[in-house]
Amino acid sequence: MFWNNRKIIILLCFVGLIPFIMLLSTLKAADHSILALTLGGMGFFANMAWGPFPAVPAEIFRPEVYGKAMGFINGAGYFVAAFAAKIFGMLVVTQASGAKNYTPAWVFIALGVVIGIIGASFIETYSQAKAAPAEA
Repeated sequence: MFWNNRKIIILLCFVGLIPFIMLLSTLKAADHSILALTLGGMGFFANMAWGPFPAVPAEIFRPEVYGKAMGFINGAGYFVAAFAAKIFGMLVVTQASGAKNYTPAWVFIALGVVIGIIGASFIETYSQAKAAPAEA
């Protein structure tokens, strides 16, 4: 079934973020209704992946090392995320007129989504590995 394929759900999460990132990056003035729609959509698609994210390592690693694997994955993720806001802020360009250009910062966010899509496309779940023919 479609919803049981973790790879498709994770891909859907990243692809679903694209229109909301584009909408947020093109927003010129603070419109509360557009911000609520955009941040709500981004929150939905970004948090939708928390179901399949822990399930994929559970299929890859033995139960004895699953806790260590998840700890390492979460630790690495939180370490990188700690610097994401700093990197975003450093990429905002202040022009001579005092106006701020956020384009390089949004390219950074879009690059993160593209890396997520590429990474998720390489996920091989247990059902896919089981369906593959065994090598002799």
